[in-house]
Amino acid sequence: MTQDTLNELHKTAERYKKHGITLSQLVSIAETAPEGITERAAIIGIRMSLAREYSETEYFTLDDVSEVTGETTEEVQNRINAMGIDTMQITSLIPGLFS
Repeated sequence: MTQDTLNELHKTAERYKKHGITLSQLVSIAETAPEGITERAAIIGIRMSLAREYSETEYFTLDDVSEVTGETTEEVQNRINAMGIDTMQITSLIPGLFS
């Protein structure tokens, strides 16, 4: 497991500690992801599951969805548009804040 993955799991654990979620639980879940799933896709899946379970809000980029589905970002955007899902764009005046 890469340091970037551990860092992301740590951030996620911090957000969900109020629900009793620990870093060791998240590491265990990520390590048992099905073969062929990238670490990034595992993290995204964990975040999606936690948000749904605990009625929290998580934000995902087109790149995140593409990572999970295997589609191009254009394909994801077209599917989102076809489904009539309202999306938002978050930007910042501080370079790199949301990237």
